[in-house]
Amino acid sequence: MSHHRVRVRPEADGLRLDLFLSQAVPSLSRAQAQKLLLAGQVTGPALRASARVRQGWEFTVEIKPPRTSVGPESVPFEIVYQDDHVVVVDKPAGVVVHPGAGRSAGTLVAGLLLRVGQLSSLGSPQRPGIVHRLDKDTSGLLVVARTDLAYQSLTAQISSRRVVREYLALVCGRMKSPSGQIDAPIGRSRSDRTRMTVDRRGREALTKYRVERHAGPCDLVRLRLGSGRTHQIRVHLRSLNRPVLGDPVYGGRGSWTQALDPADRQKVQRALAFLSRQALHATRLGFDHPADGRTLEFESPVPLDMKSALEILSE
Repeated sequence: MSHHRVRVRPEADGLRLDLFLSQAVPSLSRAQAQKLLLAGQVTGPALRASARVRQGWEFTVEIKPPRTSVGPESVPFEIVYQDDHVVVVDKPAGVVVHPGAGRSAGTLVAGLLLRVGQLSSLGSPQRPGIVHRLDKDTSGLLVVARTDLAYQSLTAQISSRRVVREYLALVCGRMKSPSGQIDAPIGRSRSDRTRMTVDRRGREALTKYRVERHAGPCDLVRLRLGSGRTHQIRVHLRSLNRPVLGDPVYGGRGSWTQALDPADRQKVQRALAFLSRQALHATRLGFDHPADGRTLEFESPVPLDMKSALEILSE
């Protein structure tokens, strides 16, 4: 439980109590302040949300950790940055972000509850603090909200496309253009509900890309999200007939190698031996800090399995 002791300053004299508390405690919204008042978690000279505060009054606010159905566990991941409002992690491939169908333990959320404790109470109880996610077998950078203020700010930044999210992917074959964008709506497949597909009746989705380097029969491509649909990069690249190498769902381990000469086909087979997942990595993340507005940017190098595959393909 966190405790906040706040004093009414001259400029706040006459404000409603709920509004004053939401301004004095950055993690609180006005509605949350009203709930705390009703729950008896605020002490002071006045306790009605509509009461007008007076200069010099002092209040103590107690904020309990959010109730969650997820328990703390030891889960492997690297913390890149942490403060009172946000935590940025570098997620390894194989770790699920939050509990869902078929996975209840060993999630990133459980690991965060053990290592950093407080996460935002907003959102689903199984997804405390989660404002965006990475697929289980996609590695890289992810920001998680520790306070409700951070949750509200980050979700608004994502919605308005102000969060920078760049990925590196090894793709099957060479891209037809060195750079471009894929502007194609994405919806759930009607034949397989676990898959997504380009569908004119789906939700709008935009991915910009640039070829970083050629790697034998493949390309290393940098991609920037203009939206955040499920499996977006994987689906968009598949729509270009350039699926992510190693992707078992969208054709990255399929028969595309049959058109290659024997030497290149062997390279791909050797590269795939290092990849037990799709070769997709969230390499760059940028956003405005929810509390002070400063721009934060983080980068994560290509992980070992992708690096090894890249070296083999480039031989």
